[in-house]
Amino acid sequence: MNITGLDLFDLYGDGTLVMKTAVDGADASTRYTWYVKQNGKTVYKGAYQRDPFTAVQLEHLGTYVVKAFVRDGEGNKQEFEATFSATRRTSPKLAQAEAEAFSVTPVASHVSGGFWQLSLEESFPPESKFAWYIYQDGVSDPMVKIPYSHESKAFYKFETAGRYYFKAFVIQGGNKQSASSEVFTVTL
Repeated sequence: MNITGLDLFDLYGDGTLVMKTAVDGADASTRYTWYVKQNGKTVYKGAYQRDPFTAVQLEHLGTYVVKAFVRDGEGNKQEFEATFSATRRTSPKLAQAEAEAFSVTPVASHVSGGFWQLSLEESFPPESKFAWYIYQDGVSDPMVKIPYSHESKAFYKFETAGRYYFKAFVIQGGNKQSASSEVFTVTL
């Protein structure tokens, strides 16, 4: 028994994801099941069945990872993974996923001398991006702009004593959030 393919398609354009597993050496004892995940969260987990195909109703546009499992009468198992992208072209009747809200809480911490660390209280996935704007209190334009990177914290050396705050920008999963820190005092 060997999985030779996993066909994935939206049958009616409404998010009805059909999953069909092709197996070489299947017989009457062969059983099939599928797991579907979106953004690392399981949205469908099927029970083993005799038919090599099933359908599940997707809720939103997006990328789905489908894992097919096959078991024979002797308990031997195989698995196969494929990706399905539900787009406006493949699934025109399916709703766009709502942006998942996340919070941003900036924190300024004194390191030593004029060095300060700019960070966030929250933890973010590794693919997130961060940018930092540093402002002198009472001045509307940022004095420093640290561009987007995958670093969830930044260090800055202040040359002049004064009152400052910073604004943190976070891009996570295509969504952007920002927030300003409390005003902090730099003494040299």
